[in-house]
Amino acid sequence: MNSKELQDCIEAGEKGVYLDLNVSPGSSRTKITGINKWRNQLELSIKEKAVRGEANKALLKLFAELLNISKKSVKLVRGKTTKSKRMYFEGVDKTELADRIKNIYEEN
Repeated sequence: MNSKELQDCIEAGEKGVYLDLNVSPGSSRTKITGINKWRNQLELSIKEKAVRGEANKALLKLFAELLNISKKSVKLVRGKTTKSKRMYFEGVDKTELADRIKNIYEEN
């Protein structure tokens, strides 16, 4: 995973960071699959289906656990009903988020 491309998916906010994602629900397993460099989005497959918000709930839980922060610090700010999403992580900086994502990607 290219660090520059990953950094392009993350935008610093006032008290945290935003992450742009392209999520594929209903996959065989949850995993980071790469980066869409043209859209500056992290690509992620998630096991849960996009029914009654289950995939979104799983996404919020996944990132809260990944970053070791409370679920209240993770928000879906755009893309509730689409694959293209924007998430906000309060109390997290750009480098920390990029490092955690890169480590998870390399473990898969």
